[in-house]
Amino acid sequence: MDDCFSLDLPILKKDGRISEWVDALMLGNGFFGALLYGKNKLMFSLDRIDLWDTRPYEVSKRKDFTFDSMLNYIKNDWDKYIDVFDNCYNSPYPSKLHAGSIVLDLEIDDDTEWSLDLSDGKFKVVSSDYKLNGYIDKNKDVLVILGLRKDIKIDFSMPEYLTSNEIDGPNKGLGYEKTLFVEEGDFSYSVQKTIIDGYFGIVIYRADNAAYVTVYKGNDDKKAIEEAKDLLKEYHLYRNSFLIKHIENWREYYSTSSISIPDKELKRQYDLGRYFFGCNSNHDYPVSLQGVWTKNDGQMPPWKGDYHADINLQMSYESYMKNGNFLEGKVVIDYLWRMRHKYKENAKTFCETDGYFIPGVMSIDGQILGGWPMYSINPACGIWTAKAFDDYYRYTGDIDFLKEYAFPFLSEVEKNISGLMERYGGLPFHSSPELGDNSKDSIFSTQSNFETGLLNYLYRTLSEYCSILGIEDKYKDKKWEYSINDKGEMRICESKDYSESHRHFSHILSEKNLENLTPFENYDQICRDFAVLEKYGTSEWVAFSFTEMSQFASYIGKGEEAYKYLDIFVKAFVNDNGFDMNEDFKHLGYSEISSHAFTLDADIAFVKSINDMLLGTVRGVICLFPAIPQKWKDEGVSFTNLRGFNSTMISASHKDGIRFEIVNPLNKPIKIYNNLGETIKLEIDGQIRTINAKLGDIIELEGCKIVRRGAM
Repeated sequence: MDDCFSLDLPILKKDGRISEWVDALMLGNGFFGALLYGKNKLMFSLDRIDLWDTRPYEVSKRKDFTFDSMLNYIKNDWDKYIDVFDNCYNSPYPSKLHAGSIVLDLEIDDDTEWSLDLSDGKFKVVSSDYKLNGYIDKNKDVLVILGLRKDIKIDFSMPEYLTSNEIDGPNKGLGYEKTLFVEEGDFSYSVQKTIIDGYFGIVIYRADNAAYVTVYKGNDDKKAIEEAKDLLKEYHLYRNSFLIKHIENWREYYSTSSISIPDKELKRQYDLGRYFFGCNSNHDYPVSLQGVWTKNDGQMPPWKGDYHADINLQMSYESYMKNGNFLEGKVVIDYLWRMRHKYKENAKTFCETDGYFIPGVMSIDGQILGGWPMYSINPACGIWTAKAFDDYYRYTGDIDFLKEYAFPFLSEVEKNISGLMERYGGLPFHSSPELGDNSKDSIFSTQSNFETGLLNYLYRTLSEYCSILGIEDKYKDKKWEYSINDKGEMRICESKDYSESHRHFSHILSEKNLENLTPFENYDQICRDFAVLEKYGTSEWVAFSFTEMSQFASYIGKGEEAYKYLDIFVKAFVNDNGFDMNEDFKHLGYSEISSHAFTLDADIAFVKSINDMLLGTVRGVICLFPAIPQKWKDEGVSFTNLRGFNSTMISASHKDGIRFEIVNPLNKPIKIYNNLGETIKLEIDGQIRTINAKLGDIIELEGCKIVRRGAM
């Protein structure tokens, strides 16, 4: 394989007016973000990932805000259950906040040209009267705007909901004091006082023909503003040095792996997905629903811009492993580990158990937000969140990480689960996201396959950890049976089949998501469940359903189907700038769901969907090109340095046969699913070996370091 790395990334281009924030060019460094657009004047909508109103909502302070009360109300007083645990989500806080915007007194017209280079996050805006360029620095929380004449005025624009005192309806708000705006020499800044979270605002520094912008936050506004000023002045002095490092870091991010596929639109969306992840996961907090690009229309963010840890957070962190972006991916691990004390408090005060209770929907500081509580307060969701530790361990092979972080975290989640099960004789209630939506039909009398899958995953994983670490295994032999109908299809639960189109496939989470059921041992079962999803169609799907369905297709080797669902996703659900709009907003007939709201999860999950077509890593078994369409085979497809378990790096090409190379730095056994042929010649450590195996066999290569030039 050719080891030469080539950075072949698109440049987004637009002409004319960009009227809405959702059509904008996007900039970010994982902590600080901006959306660049303009209908009449040039605007930068600004954001910062940790900018939240963290006031606890009033209902959470009630004595009956406990697990026991919730169960009691589910059984005996549905209206009160909804009032306490669902309606609480209607409180305007806790919520992600939008920092505000800056508006440059530069006219936007039909001839304005916009561009964004994904390789380094640098933008250009060109009109007959001006030529601007700039970027958000990858390492410093600074927006740089170059080519800006000193006579061009910059104004502030703040979202209306910050100071609105309405507590309900479309204009509800947070009741803050009026924003202050200050001009001070070369600086101008805003000061927004919150209720309990101190102050935040925007600082602008004008020097030469440039503007430097940041968003500050702090309990002491004067100190925070002075620190922001110092940051911007320093950046101006050493801009060239900072810029060199900025470009180097973006190149390092992309250089971990690359792919080549003969489909420009899908490759463009893949590159955008990687760019979005790099812009949103690089510092202290993981990707929330909109990351560093909170909606800018004057109203509260959709879904509060919170952490939905029942599929959305998981989708945002399922692609980085194969791409090798472990630095960015570990952001979610570090965050969950820092939050463990809050999760322990949640378990103690809400569940009255030991261990960790991780809400399915939570604020940045781990508060239980409620809303559709049968999912958002389902303890099983915490298992799915904790899987992030297991994923990181499997792909890095870091035994110290397993010992110090993964095993302790998952075992604490298990303490909460087992404590609840001991008290109630099983899980306290049963549901399956989001089957039944928010109705009484969403509560089942028997355990759902969603919950069964998560329990089986948790105890299987902890038992394996005990074996690896050589400690007593108190988790073994704990297994729950799945509910399967007389056609051999996975049910939702014992009394309910999957019998109509739905956006979530949570009843079959045990398959490609958790890998409890693998295509090596359960191929027919998974195929039947895939066929059921196809049978009931896509009318009630949203955007992420299509990326999920593509991954299911890859899991069982269906290349044409894997391609089809990604092609639909791009054509029907994705805006021109790459933003997933959640619904079939072009009305092409693929879905009847009406929910026009941008979220990042499916955009990032798209990357995994492509990777899964090129490389399978099921339970650590490598499968080369498991699900590529015939067109790709004919025209040629390849990838470089996608990752398998234990830090293995795989590079391969598929045209007139498969050639591949595997680098095995930890020198651990490698397993390869044989779709190569019955006689395979490999070069291992400089020696040619011939392996005879049947198609479908799993070949184990002991002690190898490098596998080269495999051929059909």
